[in-house]
Amino acid sequence: MRLPNDTVRAFHARLCERKSPATADSYCGAVILWLKFLAEKRITDLSKCHPGLLDDFVAWMLRDHSVITSKARMTGVSAFLEFQRRAGDTIPIFAKPDFPRVPERKEPRVLTLDELSSYFDRATEFEEPVRTALLLMPLCGLRSDETVRLQLDSMKVKDGWVILSFRGKGQKLREVPLLKQGNGILRAYLTGWRAQYKLPNPWMFPGHFRGKHLTTRTLRKWAGVISEELQIPELSPHTLRKTYSTILDQMGVSPLQIAQLLGHANLNTTNRHYIKHEVGTLMSSLTKVSMPSPFT
Repeated sequence: MRLPNDTVRAFHARLCERKSPATADSYCGAVILWLKFLAEKRITDLSKCHPGLLDDFVAWMLRDHSVITSKARMTGVSAFLEFQRRAGDTIPIFAKPDFPRVPERKEPRVLTLDELSSYFDRATEFEEPVRTALLLMPLCGLRSDETVRLQLDSMKVKDGWVILSFRGKGQKLREVPLLKQGNGILRAYLTGWRAQYKLPNPWMFPGHFRGKHLTTRTLRKWAGVISEELQIPELSPHTLRKTYSTILDQMGVSPLQIAQLLGHANLNTTNRHYIKHEVGTLMSSLTKVSMPSPFT
């Protein structure tokens, strides 16, 4: 870390005597921001500043530089000010800053049982291959780009479960089970429309152009059509993915396993943004949904 002046370098050396190098670097990073703040505000004499100067610093970081504030960062600045006092500088005692309140976590948007039933009813009216792609998305939880890139050899059957194997985000190899309600839909699609598709194409959901697959734009477009027609807010491929993860949670699948199936490196991402716990018994009620006939 490049330190701007002798005082900061001395502060860093002092910290390294008592704390880890990582902590010393973190504190000095906060101090460098502090000195930049003082320079921009043309503050040269801290003894003449008002007691709420640290509040001004927090606001400056958020408003002007989009820097996330933290108590650890302010601890570094406070330690630096105390270091200066002990060196003989006239530094007043500033009031502790008020940190912006963290907004309450927004519950992930998933489809209710009624919305899921209506979604299936409407999606079954589309033409292939959009029809089957949309029908399977809430039953496998794939991202839209993962769905359109599925190949004919991407699936295998194990103990009655259809397992979809593919390389997802970051080219990580993943294997994801299709909920059994989708088995008949996929089987009828593969033995019906897809088997009649004469052009050589390895993709499970071929596009209009030779050798190409369906596009994510197409899936988002028709999901938006359903959202608008049925007045289902925030209906998107991502909503269908969150619905799938919530169903898995209600099946008793552990959050760690769900995170692995979704391709998440951070378990907290799955817990906070992909599983809704107050949505009713989606899984136990899914059998009551009038699934579209695979032969229509």
